Amino acid sequence: MRATADVEKSPWVSWLSPFGWTQHMRPFAGDHYWPLLPVIGLILLLVAGAYRISARRDLGAGILPPRLGPADAAPGLRTSLALAWRLQRGTLLAWAVAFTAFGAGLGGVARSVTEQLNASEALRGLIERMGGGGRPVDGFFAFVIYLMSQVITVYAIQATLRLRTEETSGRADTILTGPVGRLRWAGGHLAIVVAGSGIVLAGLGLGMGLVYGLSTGDPGGEIPRLLGANLTRLPSVLVLAAISALVYGLMPRLAAIVPYTALGLCLVLEFAVELLDADPSILKVSPFAQTPGLPVAEFTMTPLVLLAVVAAGLTAAGLAGLHRRDLG
Repeated sequence: MRATADVEKSPWVSWLSPFGWTQHMRPFAGDHYWPLLPVIGLILLLVAGAYRISARRDLGAGILPPRLGPADAAPGLRTSLALAWRLQRGTLLAWAVAFTAFGAGLGGVARSVTEQLNASEALRGLIERMGGGGRPVDGFFAFVIYLMSQVITVYAIQATLRLRTEETSGRADTILTGPVGRLRWAGGHLAIVVAGSGIVLAGLGLGMGLVYGLSTGDPGGEIPRLLGANLTRLPSVLVLAAISALVYGLMPRLAAIVPYTALGLCLVLEFAVELLDADPSILKVSPFAQTPGLPVAEFTMTPLVLLAVVAAGLTAAGLAGLHRRDLG
């Protein structure tokens, strides 16, 4: 919302975000201190509310009183895949809605951003390195999709590591003592990871394509173009999810460390190339750099297939480790 206020020159929108409040301080320019008042007021209000709630609720309970569930599972909750969906649907819905809205915001400011790109030599050079020299708005979309696919990878890692959460909490033991095997149990969660990552990427692309298409009068052309550009990033995201599955299956104690470290390494390599003039060949180890940078680059299937094969191999190795090791 703060970025939208800056690009669209709508000052009132900035008041919908605390980041917009502090921006009105204008350090080294206006040096206004009064915007700190609503910030401090909101902090005090939230802290007071938190203390009041914590004093009234039972220890270990939530704000709302607990209620007993049904004695028997619904017909649609009697498979490992259905259980995985039930456990992960809330997180998936939050990510999908957030990124669809974010994509819509990006689509709304794309035309204004293009005007600013044309006016700034530094920004124009950055977008041209993404391959957007012919049509700056496409370079902008390619750059944003590249960055957002790495953010969406956090969801894929988080959803994969739900397996570790279920194991350490003891809930997995209850499932696995029945007729459900480890591979079937884990497979249900991993299926949600694959589908969920695609849904979040698709939401980002649909938001971009719909709003930008409406602003240009061609939603029917922009939606499939930007939707495809986002979904092309799915194999890169799944490689990091597969690393999570591999580490969980072989070294579960490191499951919360290694995947995020690998994602951070990909980001560090990107910054090293862009800001420190490092050799671009170091990006070959990053799956995100191997994916065609649509909508400006030419689509090629080979890297996508190779990334999918790598993801499948890492996942298979992780499942093999899970099948053999002790739980807990």
